[in-house]
Amino acid sequence: MNRTTFLIPTLAVGLSAPAWGASFQTAPILPEEGVDVLNRSVTREQLDRDLFSSPYATVVVGNVDVYDRFPYLESRWFQVVSDPGWNRLLYGEVGGSLESMDGRDLAIGELRDPRGLSADEYGRVYVADAGNHRVLAFDTVSEFDDVRLVPAFTIEGLARPFDVAYSDAGTPFDRTDDRLYVADTGHNRVCAYDVNASGATFRAAIGELGSGAGRFAGPTALTVGRNEGRHTDDVYVADAHTGRLVHLVDRETRFDWDGDVAQRAGILTSLDTDQWGQLYAAAPGSGRVVKFDRHLNELVEFDAGHSPRAFHIPFATRTDHRDGSVKRVGQGSALMVQDWTGQTGLSLVRLGVDLASLNVTAAEDVIATAHLTEHSNVSAQILDDAGRVVQEKSIGALDAGTIDLRLTAADLAGLAAGDYELRVHAASTYESGGDAEIAAPFSWNGGLGAVANVATLGVAEPNPFRASTSIRFSIPAGARDHSLAVYDVAGRLVRSLSSGPADAGSHAVSWDGRDGAGHQVAAGVYLTRLVVDGETSTGKLVHLR
Repeated sequence: MNRTTFLIPTLAVGLSAPAWGASFQTAPILPEEGVDVLNRSVTREQLDRDLFSSPYATVVVGNVDVYDRFPYLESRWFQVVSDPGWNRLLYGEVGGSLESMDGRDLAIGELRDPRGLSADEYGRVYVADAGNHRVLAFDTVSEFDDVRLVPAFTIEGLARPFDVAYSDAGTPFDRTDDRLYVADTGHNRVCAYDVNASGATFRAAIGELGSGAGRFAGPTALTVGRNEGRHTDDVYVADAHTGRLVHLVDRETRFDWDGDVAQRAGILTSLDTDQWGQLYAAAPGSGRVVKFDRHLNELVEFDAGHSPRAFHIPFATRTDHRDGSVKRVGQGSALMVQDWTGQTGLSLVRLGVDLASLNVTAAEDVIATAHLTEHSNVSAQILDDAGRVVQEKSIGALDAGTIDLRLTAADLAGLAAGDYELRVHAASTYESGGDAEIAAPFSWNGGLGAVANVATLGVAEPNPFRASTSIRFSIPAGARDHSLAVYDVAGRLVRSLSSGPADAGSHAVSWDGRDGAGHQVAAGVYLTRLVVDGETSTGKLVHLR
């Protein structure tokens, strides 16, 4: 092992908020040193060496302790970076020195082309040692101020594995059901292992060479879904040569192929999920990081510049000594790994929120739709023509994507007829995530049987749904014909719900999750399409099992 004295990146703990309405914002990675990006120029100037040849992935192990007295809050962050160019790992505590390890002086032997990384809540780090056709597990061991990686076990029998992803199976701090997923790239498959303190046991696999369901052609990256910080049974896989992003579901003895989408960013080398299960995909060829919701709908993209290879959301174990609670918490910032050049390398990106495409219709109710890029606390205000707030409503926490808001007659009680502005406010649930606002005008006639002047496809309630959902829509005065139907994400008709002439005003129809032949449809995302006199509006439904 070799030691390099260098302060490694400080994570965004209690940093100031990003700019208003910014889904992604770069931040200085070493603010106290005046360093925006850790790159070759910086290390040559400060260390007289390159530090990396070709960094590929990074993972961070975090621990935060909260007390009711001084020091009130303590945090420790341990970071690992893989460098396949020099066949080694660099690691160390944030704010401390880095050590390098190539395996030569260990029983595991030399590393060869180390790629993807993952870590669990106990500080164990998993490494896809692609050139040696294996996965390595290391424990982090602290001795005074020294932290070391100690080999724990090896998973053999793989073929150039490019990535690994740990899962707590929804029960953090319970090792009895922990899992590890491996992108077994050379075998064109994904493998699942049961892991514990002493080793790993193969459990299931899916894939062989091909382009259809159940087949892969070079899976290069994978990650596990999350819900409020806990892992789910969802596994997401980037398949290089088919250009697909695949959604698998772990059924313990097998994988279900839940669906796939053709993503347009190019070959993906990194996938990661945040606190709310939103997915981040790094595409070095196009210079982009693309954010998806858990159903693989694209939310927003980040023009990262030169070759983003990895985009990692750190998680920390937060222990509150005031009440004894312990939980896993995703951070509101990401570490991005790019090509190692004089300008790019390791950088910090804060996660924020944005709102777009606000559409407001006032009929019996005031109905609005907008595009939200981050899980946020949402509220709405109505302002009069003098800019005064005359009504307001707290909507609550909403997932990212197309959001549907409704202000009912009860919400609008006492609001006189006139021209108003609806202002929607979204506050990120991350402390440093910032806020976003968007506004649009509308006219209100006092709720006296108002008829919309344009066709509107309103909210579906409930959504997501299991048994049935009610879809609201409005028909403008003078409309001659309409149709409302449900389609799958490939654009195929699933079921026609309503068609022909309809009275002007608001309507609602129910869908029981069955197709035109009466068969129950599969769980997943479906599209609603309203066509009125040739004008089309679309919406989204999520059918659960």
